[in-house]
Amino acid sequence: ITVFAAKNGIEAINHPNLNEVDLILMDLQMPEMDGFAATAYLRKTLNVKIPIIALTANALKTEIERCFELGMNDYVLKPYNEAQLIDAISKNLNLNAEVKLSEKVEPKIQSELFNLDMLKKLSAGSDEFMNKIIGLFIDQIPDSVKDLKAAFEAGDYEQTKAIAHKIKATYVQFGIKILEQDIFHLNYFDTNSAADIEKCKTAVQNLLVITKEVVEELDTIMVKN
Repeated sequence: ITVFAAKNGIEAINHPNLNEVDLILMDLQMPEMDGFAATAYLRKTLNVKIPIIALTANALKTEIERCFELGMNDYVLKPYNEAQLIDAISKNLNLNAEVKLSEKVEPKIQSELFNLDMLKKLSAGSDEFMNKIIGLFIDQIPDSVKDLKAAFEAGDYEQTKAIAHKIKATYVQFGIKILEQDIFHLNYFDTNSAADIEKCKTAVQNLLVITKEVVEELDTIMVKN
């Protein structure tokens, strides 16, 4: 598979390799031009017939219906695993694909803070992949949480929501259930509700404290080669 990447919808609709691709994986949440607008332009203005699969973290019926109304062919809910993604791609390209994952048995890592079962499935038995993803969490997520806190305290609630949306799938992938409700609230809170904003203060504090604890524990269990 040859992959061409675009950082946002504007890059996607103007991509020099657009006419060469067989299928488009369209993230719905992108800066400058989101996946909905990009799909509408591809279908209505450019008359592009390439199959489009939506990638979304929201399982809302209205959002999924909108995807199909705009001309998307399918959708995959994030965070997805290897088998789900390949199944969607093969189905929309009329291919027969069998996903063979490693049968390597890993010791179960248990923690009250997180659960790495989903990450283990994604890694397909690769210690290198596990270390890479855990390392990215340790290196990037604390900074994202600090940015979210700064945006919230500055009253930039749209940026607060955008960062929460960006990191939400990662917390799901790492099985950090203790923060699920807090991140969900930070992603969808009513910016005109004093009660919702007050609830966000607690959510932000929880996010800071728990993320720090998760990072400290993850740093001790990274797979040693």
